[in-house]
Amino acid sequence: MTQSPPVAETFKTQMPEVIDLFTLDISTLLPAGSTDQSIYRFCNWSQTDGDDITYNSNTYTALPLEARGFELNTSGKLERPSITFANVGLTITALTNTYSDLVGATVSRIRTLKTYLDGAPGADPNAYWGPDEWVVDQKANETKLAVTFQLAVPFDL
Repeated sequence: MTQSPPVAETFKTQMPEVIDLFTLDISTLLPAGSTDQSIYRFCNWSQTDGDDITYNSNTYTALPLEARGFELNTSGKLERPSITFANVGLTITALTNTYSDLVGATVSRIRTLKTYLDGAPGADPNAYWGPDEWVVDQKANETKLAVTFQLAVPFDL
């Protein structure tokens, strides 16, 4: 996969807003022959003013979420980020109940600038940072309002 960070934009005095785009792939959790949806795409509600967005012809659903621990470090310790979804319509609970708490599902994150989203004058599907790849290690917490997942790098399971 090509990665072309939008370097030119980062040197401007006022950089466009960075958008985090997440993909949840549960294909490894589906039973053989299943026709259930296996790919879910979402973005942070607060970064898009609650609007779904399209990037590289894929629609990302705006959800209230909090992603923590994705920062890079040089300490040698592997990060264990977490992602918390607002449990809107109990959709996340339905997925966890059906697919073993989503343990083993793949979560990837790419970051791009708002100016590169589909429909923008400078739309560019190759201008992004990432992807960062993670695997759901465990469901850390679940309430009626939110579900939190602990993530791990694939080779750290």
